[in-house]
This record gives sequence, C-alpha cells and structure tokens, in this order.
Amino acid sequence: MEFLTTLFYFIVVIFALVSVHEFGHFIAARMFGIWVPVYSIGMGRRIFGWNKINGFSFNNLPDEIENKLGANTDYRLSLLPIGGYAKIAGMIDETQTEELTGPMQPWEFRSKSWWKKSIVICAGVFLNFVLAAAIFIGIKYSEGKEIRDTTTISYVRQSSVSAKLGVQAGDKIIAVGDKKVANWEEVEHEVYGENIDRDFTLTVERGGTQQTFTYRREEFAKDASDYQLVIKNFGLVPEGQSGVRIIDKPVASHPADKMGLQKGDLVTRINDVPTDNVEALTDNIHANPEKEITIYWKRSGQEMSAKVTPDKDGTIGIALNDEPYSGKKHREEYSLAQAFGVGIGELFTQTRLYIKNIMMIFTG
Repeated sequence: MEFLTTLFYFIVVIFALVSVHEFGHFIAARMFGIWVPVYSIGMGRRIFGWNKINGFSFNNLPDEIENKLGANTDYRLSLLPIGGYAKIAGMIDETQTEELTGPMQPWEFRSKSWWKKSIVICAGVFLNFVLAAAIFIGIKYSEGKEIRDTTTISYVRQSSVSAKLGVQAGDKIIAVGDKKVANWEEVEHEVYGENIDRDFTLTVERGGTQQTFTYRREEFAKDASDYQLVIKNFGLVPEGQSGVRIIDKPVASHPADKMGLQKGDLVTRINDVPTDNVEALTDNIHANPEKEITIYWKRSGQEMSAKVTPDKDGTIGIALNDEPYSGKKHREEYSLAQAFGVGIGELFTQTRLYIKNIMMIFTG
C-alpha cells in the first residue's frame, strides 16, 4: 500500500512538473508567433480535447483536422499521466523526429532569431522556477512556520561526533560558527545548510560558562549527500520531544513481534531509562544485544510492559518515529506580502544549497 501511495504521488509530481514545463514552451512560442499545433497534458493516445476547428471531441483527431490546425492549438488530455508536451512547428523533438525539409516558414521555430529560440527553450525551466516560488509562497501563507523555541540539548546520540567531542545533555547552544542562534530551526539551518561542507564550531553554555567544540568535515560529513548519516553524526536532540511511536507492524518472528508490540504503541522507557526520542530508544536497544531488557509502552492510555531480548545485532524489529514536538514553540503567521518575501528567500536558499551540493560532487 505504501508503494502504491508513493507511486501515486510520484506520478502527480511528474505530471505537474512536466505539464507546467511544457506550458512554458507553449506560451513563449505563441508569444513569438510560432505555431503550436498540440498542447497535451499527459502522453500517448488522445482521450479528449478542444480546438477552434472542430471544437470538443473524444479520441484521436482525424488527419484532415490535425493537418488543418494551422495557427490553432489542440488542447488535449492524453492517456498516460507521465507529463505532457507542446508540439512546436519547425522544431525536431521527441514528437517530430523526421528531418525538416522545404523552405523555412515565418511561423516555424527554425525561422526565428537565436535569442527568440533561446527564450522558447528556456521558458520551460523558468516556469518550473515560477511554480516552485508559488509553492513556497503558498505554504508560507497557508501554514506559516513552526519555531521550536529552544537551543537546549536533551539528548546526545551515543555514537555521534557530538558525543565524541564531549557535548552533553543540558548544554545550551548559543552559536554555530560565528552565527548566534535563538531557536532549533536556526541551529539546523546553520549546521545542515551553511556548514555541511566545511569545519565549523559549536559554542554552548554549560553551568554558566561557554565551551566551544570543533567539528571536522571529514568526521562529521564524510558523505554530505547522505543526509540521514549527517543527522546521526550530529546526534543532538532538542528538549521538548515527547515520546516515540511505533509506526508500522513489527517484523514477523522478530523479538518485538513475539513480545506483543503493535503499530501505534507509544514507547516510554527501557528498564528505568526514559526514551522520549528515537535516538535514546535505539541507543538503549543497541547497547543490549542478546541481553534481556524490559520495555514499557502505552496503548490507548494503558501502560504495558514486557521483557525482550534484542537480536545479536541489537535490534528487535520495529520502525519508529518521534512524537510531534511538545516543547516551547510558536508559529509565525505571514500576510501574503510577507509570505512572498519569505517564500522567495527560502526558494533562493534551497536553490543555492542545491547548486552547492552539485559543486561538491566535483570538489569532494
């Protein structure tokens, strides 16, 4: 079921991206007087469509109609929801692969100047950029942004770089590099976004004094493209996490399945150690391979417990996720004008980080 859901959203995203992309080519071509006989949402066989010659119709167009479209466009929905296309007169592409013969016509792509051709070709990418901007702006306007108002650490993953450096639970992060931070969103942005490809320092306050820890890139982000590995290497959890939920049925015949854990159970502690985040829970299970432990959990408000012995690799066969953050937080709401500024800013930030990642492929 999860595969089908993923496949569905993949098709929807590709459908939207390619259709918008091709619409960019369509608009630019029409702007320069280039004929576009077909604009199709979807690929393959025509289901239905509309044009000025014969109006609305089902199935493929008869050849005599398709050949008489001229400056008109047949707007159609096609069978396969894997994108779309704009068929541009005088351009050899995936919809027209035969060699163009005869004299150039003023309504053809090939008759236009180089700068007009460039605009037609680049218009698809430009419209995708506009779509991305609209999505960012829409999300910011409709949902705002949730800010976790803390920089205090509640847990340090045992095998993380942070643990090796000596960062401790209870430390309050006050700066990443030379950038002061006031909430956890700023911490994550500076660590995962701005400093992932370089050495950086983390300054914390502990017992009224400041301590600074230096993260070396070769230890912290050996492979910056492996985002989950980078998160594990950082290994810091903010205060305010409220528990760990089992998000799928335990693996059959594994310890969790035999002991009776179920999807939806809220794990609260292992032995006498509270586990309010995934890192704490997995660390405590991994630390006890082939050793009996007691797991406590809640189901429909009722507290339950059972003894279990993790496998030799320190696992019991469960998939986990943190409960929604319940610490101090606030939501920033944006007017349409504010959402425009914040959304465009975030779009440029994400674009810059994407380009940065591509450059890192070549620079190491």
